Amino acid sequence: MKLIVMALFATGIWSQSLRAHEGHDHDAPTTLKAPKGGVIKALDESRIEVVYKSQDLKIYLYDKEMNPSKASDFKIIAFVELPRSKKQESLSLETKNTYFEGIYDAKGAHRYTLKLAVTDSKTNRTDNLTFTIEPRK
Repeated sequence: MKLIVMALFATGIWSQSLRAHEGHDHDAPTTLKAPKGGVIKALDESRIEVVYKSQDLKIYLYDKEMNPSKASDFKIIAFVELPRSKKQESLSLETKNTYFEGIYDAKGAHRYTLKLAVTDSKTNRTDNLTFTIEPRK
């Protein structure tokens, strides 16, 4: 009899705990959806999205709520590193309204590393970000 009561009690608690947590995970990391379809990384006060098509590279800037930020509020120094050479090339960027734009020819490489030093004028802090870019042919 004790065994039956314990089994019913355990089953009741277990089934209630399943219902209480069904549908969402409190410990799951939140993901950011890249508005332009690129790769996005988070800084303390802003978000950076990199989009690469053909040879055109665009770096979009957002605040924490994913609202576009003015490019003039940031300074970005960009370098490109091809996989085998490990030699860094400086990448020239042009400031637009809410993004930076540059052109880079990957020289047939299937992948390269984009290294950014991003300085936010509001916080006067510089963060280093690394993106792996895989050009589509």
